[in-house]
Amino acid sequence: RCSRTFVSFTHIQTYNETFSTLNSSNRRQRRRLCPITGMPAQYFDSLTQMPYATLEAFKILRRIYSEEMKKQKRTTSVLIDAQKD
Repeated sequence: RCSRTFVSFTHIQTYNETFSTLNSSNRRQRRRLCPITGMPAQYFDSLTQMPYATLEAFKILRRIYSEEMKKQKRTTSVLIDAQKD
Protein backbone atom coordinates (compact mmCIF):
# COMPACT_ATOMS: atom_id res chain seq x y z
CA ARG A 1 0.00 0.00 0.00
CA CYS A 2 2.94 2.25 0.51
CA SER A 3 5.98 2.46 -1.71
CA ARG A 4 8.99 4.64 -2.36
CA THR A 5 11.03 5.27 -5.41
CA PHE A 6 14.63 6.36 -5.17
CA VAL A 7 16.38 8.12 -8.00
CA SER A 8 20.16 8.53 -8.03
CA PHE A 9 22.00 11.15 -10.02
CA THR A 10 25.69 10.80 -10.79
CA HIS A 11 25.97 14.37 -12.06
CA ILE A 12 24.73 17.29 -9.98
CA GLN A 13 24.10 19.30 -13.13
CA THR A 14 21.56 16.74 -14.35
CA TYR A 15 19.79 16.90 -10.98
CA ASN A 16 19.68 20.70 -11.04
CA GLU A 17 18.36 20.79 -14.60
CA THR A 18 15.66 18.26 -13.78
CA PHE A 19 14.38 19.41 -10.39
CA SER A 20 15.39 22.96 -9.58
CA THR A 21 12.99 24.61 -12.02
CA LEU A 22 10.12 22.28 -11.08
CA ASN A 23 10.51 22.80 -7.34
CA SER A 24 10.89 26.57 -7.41
CA SER A 25 7.98 27.22 -9.78
CA ASN A 26 5.59 24.94 -7.84
CA ARG A 27 6.59 26.45 -4.52
CA ARG A 28 6.02 30.00 -5.74
CA GLN A 29 2.57 29.25 -7.08
CA ARG A 30 1.40 27.60 -3.85
CA ARG A 31 2.67 30.39 -1.63
CA ARG A 32 1.21 33.19 -3.63
CA LEU A 33 -2.45 32.30 -3.19
CA CYS A 34 -4.34 33.97 -0.38
CA PRO A 35 -6.00 31.30 1.80
CA ILE A 36 -8.86 33.67 2.65
CA THR A 37 -9.83 35.03 -0.76
CA GLY A 38 -8.24 32.49 -3.10
CA MET A 39 -6.80 35.42 -5.06
CA PRO A 40 -3.11 35.79 -5.93
CA ALA A 41 -1.39 37.16 -2.83
CA GLN A 42 0.66 40.32 -3.17
CA TYR A 43 1.68 40.50 0.49
CA PHE A 44 3.13 38.23 3.17
CA ASP A 45 2.39 38.45 6.91
CA SER A 46 5.57 37.71 8.84
CA LEU A 47 3.71 36.97 12.08
CA THR A 48 1.34 34.31 10.73
CA GLN A 49 3.68 33.23 7.91
CA MET A 50 0.74 33.42 5.48
CA PRO A 51 0.30 35.25 2.18
CA TYR A 52 -2.69 37.55 1.75
CA ALA A 53 -4.27 39.58 -1.04
CA THR A 54 -6.34 42.31 0.61
CA LEU A 55 -6.55 44.33 3.80
CA GLU A 56 -9.68 42.42 4.82
CA ALA A 57 -7.84 39.11 4.38
CA PHE A 58 -5.01 40.46 6.54
CA LYS A 59 -7.46 41.39 9.30
CA ILE A 60 -9.04 37.93 9.17
CA LEU A 61 -5.64 36.22 9.35
CA ARG A 62 -4.68 38.27 12.40
CA ARG A 63 -8.03 37.63 14.09
CA ILE A 64 -7.67 33.89 13.56
CA TYR A 65 -4.10 34.05 14.86
CA SER A 66 -5.22 35.94 17.96
CA GLU A 67 -8.00 33.44 18.66
CA GLU A 68 -5.61 30.50 18.30
CA MET A 69 -3.14 32.12 20.70
CA LYS A 70 -5.92 32.61 23.26
CA LYS A 71 -6.91 28.94 22.93
CA GLN A 72 -3.31 27.89 23.41
CA LYS A 73 -2.96 30.00 26.55
CA ARG A 74 -6.17 28.56 28.00
CA THR A 75 -5.06 25.01 27.28
CA THR A 76 -1.65 25.65 28.78
CA SER A 77 -3.09 27.20 31.93
CA VAL A 78 -5.50 24.27 32.38
CA LEU A 79 -2.60 21.81 32.09
CA ILE A 80 -0.49 23.79 34.56
CA ASP A 81 -3.39 23.96 37.03
CA ALA A 82 -3.93 20.20 36.69
CA GLN A 83 -0.25 19.52 37.44
CA LYS A 84 -0.38 21.68 40.59
CA ASP A 85 -3.21 19.60 42.07
